[in-house]
Amino acid sequence: GGGAVSPMRRYSTLFHPRSAEVGLVDDRPTALTLTLGEDFEVELWPGAEDHQEQEAWLEAVEKVLGQARKLMGTHRPRPTEGTEAQS
Repeated sequence: GGGAVSPMRRYSTLFHPRSAEVGLVDDRPTALTLTLGEDFEVELWPGAEDHQEQEAWLEAVEKVLGQARKLMGTHRPRPTEGTEAQS
């Protein structure tokens, strides 16, 4: 009998993420692996006993990504020293 599935956690923070490091590996039916940054992955197991919870996690991630995108849009990068136009 299967007990509750708990996520494996490795505590780390991804600083200054780069879009080139984002990817998806489709190893269905076994797994889907989302790469969010160097050494920063999330593995999903389609059809596992916690499939619905994994789908709920994906929905929650989509929601917060949308919120983060909106919040990032309210801020524009400030020129750093040495990049201002010089005359």
